[in-house]
Amino acid sequence: MPADMKPWTPHMQGVGLPKSQRVLEVLDLFAWQALLQRTTASVALRMSFADKKTMLQDAYVDVSQNPKFCSVNSPGKPVGCLTTSTILYSYGRDRVLIPQEYMLLQGHRRGYKLPASGNQVRQLAGEGICLPVLGVVIWAMYLVKGLP
Repeated sequence: MPADMKPWTPHMQGVGLPKSQRVLEVLDLFAWQALLQRTTASVALRMSFADKKTMLQDAYVDVSQNPKFCSVNSPGKPVGCLTTSTILYSYGRDRVLIPQEYMLLQGHRRGYKLPASGNQVRQLAGEGICLPVLGVVIWAMYLVKGLP
């Protein structure tokens, strides 16, 4: 992708997003990658911002990560690992997810009692492990070690 190509950032609002040059480049890079997963380059180049936003409604990228190691999620696929430093951007919502949404990604119900502070909730989500993942870890240990 050419350095001057900006398929996403010229029209976005990015509520709650640190707008450093690196973050903006990550957003453009992964918007382009996600668009190419869903359509051809020639179609993507002609799309309006509203059409791109609709097409990428289920795409998320962690802008706190090195672009070399993170990837945009595919439609219907899980979002990557949450850490205490995660800044997860939703292309469909054109904003950063709020800490309570991180807990929903972990599988907690909407009425779950959370600490009052957003930073505490973000820490909790980043340090937590969801039950299906814990089950897979225990199952793998059982298969490898032959636990009783």
